[in-house]
Amino acid sequence: MINWDNFYVFATVSICLWLAGAVFALRSSSKSKVAIVFTSGGIIILGIFIAGLWIFLQRPPLRTMGETRLWYSFFMGIAGLLTYIRWKYRWILSFSTLLSTVFVIINLLNSDKEISPSFIICSETFCASKKS
Repeated sequence: MINWDNFYVFATVSICLWLAGAVFALRSSSKSKVAIVFTSGGIIILGIFIAGLWIFLQRPPLRTMGETRLWYSFFMGIAGLLTYIRWKYRWILSFSTLLSTVFVIINLLNSDKEISPSFIICSETFCASKKS
């Protein structure tokens, strides 16, 4: 069962893999397959946590600030990897690793807070005004 109690394990492994990928990308003069493998591994580990959390919560993990930061970290890693593969910018994996790591660490240190579903309130208000 995957929940927030074991997030630190997934976070640690993902960050280590992202850091290894960033180091290999910076040290190679061309596109490094090892950097791609390590970064992909970190993304996959975080993706496994997201999928497990989704199953545990029985809803998509999009309701709280922590869940939003989790998605940001996940997609930041993907964006960095795709940019590295396509344009071979060696620094991009370091940058995306830094940003992802910051948000993962914030998730580890902060408790979750509910996000106000204002878009639902607005849509209900709009629907109510349309019915009258």
